[in-house]
Amino acid sequence: MGGAISLSRGTFTADSALFNNNFADSVGGAIWLDNLVTGTFNFCTLTRNHALDGGAVYSDSAEIQFEYCLLDSNYAARNGGAIYLDEGISAIRSQLS
Repeated sequence: MGGAISLSRGTFTADSALFNNNFADSVGGAIWLDNLVTGTFNFCTLTRNHALDGGAVYSDSAEIQFEYCLLDSNYAARNGGAIYLDEGISAIRSQLS
C-alpha cells in the first residue's frame, strides 16, 4: 500500500512535491492514507503512478485537500485512475488530466 508514502495516522502537508512513477501492487500507487490522517497537497505533481485502486492516491476515509496540483497519466486497474476516495472528505482545486 502506498508506493511512496503510507500513513495510518497524523497530519501532513506536501508542498511542491513530485510523486512520479511510483507503484503499489494493491492500493495507492504513490500514496495510501488511512482514516486517521488529515493531509494537504499544495502545488504538487502526481504523474505516472500505478496501482490496482487509486493510481496516485488511495484515501481510506482520510480528510485530504488538493490545492493547485497536477495529476496526469496515473493508472488504476480497477477504480480511481488518479484518486480513489473511500468515504473520505476532500476538496480539490487542481488541474486533473
